[in-house]
Amino acid sequence: AGNAFDPVLVTGWYHSDSVPSGGHPGLAQWPELDVMVDAALSARTIEEQQTLIAEADKYAMSRHWLIWGPKTPMYFMAQPWLIGFNGEANLFGNGEPLFVFARLWIDSALKTEMGF
Repeated sequence: AGNAFDPVLVTGWYHSDSVPSGGHPGLAQWPELDVMVDAALSARTIEEQQTLIAEADKYAMSRHWLIWGPKTPMYFMAQPWLIGFNGEANLFGNGEPLFVFARLWIDSALKTEMGF
């Protein structure tokens, strides 16, 4: 789905005891997938881990466990008198923005001039 998450992290979400909000919304209970995930997460080399992660991922996809939809665009706007905001935001896994208000200030003169 184009996510920028680490494959190891995402593979861990496939495990039956993974927290639902962490990426396991279907709550699938497949012992055979759990074995594959455990093997991938305990691999001793990157190459072995990559191979095992790919196998676990293909297995999960073959069962149609989870189908990701497209990501929707997000837009951020602010009044011109809010100085220091350029539309940036830190986005977390659920897509909710976290703004850093400590770097923002209000141009009171411009705000008054605009009638606010």
